[in-house]
Amino acid sequence: MGNLISQYQGQAVNASFNSSCTGTPNITAIPPVYSSCGTQTGQKFGTYPTTYPAKNPDGSTNPSAGLLNPATAVPQVTYVSGSVQLTANATGAGVLVIDGDLDIHGGLNFYGLILVRGQVTFTGGGSSGTNLNGAILAGQDVTNTGCASGQTTCDEGDTVGGNVNLQYDSCALRNASIMTQTPPHLLASHEIQY
Repeated sequence: MGNLISQYQGQAVNASFNSSCTGTPNITAIPPVYSSCGTQTGQKFGTYPTTYPAKNPDGSTNPSAGLLNPATAVPQVTYVSGSVQLTANATGAGVLVIDGDLDIHGGLNFYGLILVRGQVTFTGGGSSGTNLNGAILAGQDVTNTGCASGQTTCDEGDTVGGNVNLQYDSCALRNASIMTQTPPHLLASHEIQY
């Protein structure tokens, strides 16, 4: 994961809030220590694609209505220098590099690749779900803090719950990698059984 992050960091635009991240990271500590970038509201990391309209210009019905229109995405490579909680409908396209932990709370719409050095947590909350078209790679576990009723810890393995829509999309990854010279390659995939 460190090599991937280094590869993309040189091509990245720093997130607008990077200068406010605090703490000294120590990624070799057990557990690793990351800088803290706090809670960030409504951030934009490139431009998320629009959906195809319900009607074609000639007035006929568009069978693709409601689907994402990749041509309208404006991808960028964005680097976040520490752990961050994203809230209130963060959006973007391209490659989002988190050099720490990522907590998605209250909505995210992203089209492309998200790389996270640490752990990804879906804490839910808010009225908007999480939608990722592309892929997410994490150096540690993906977890869900919304445990079953009466349960104080969720230790059955990786759990994703709540209002989360993760859709592997090779087109989104290709569009994101157009801007980078050496995109990651798919080595393996597996289906999450529920």
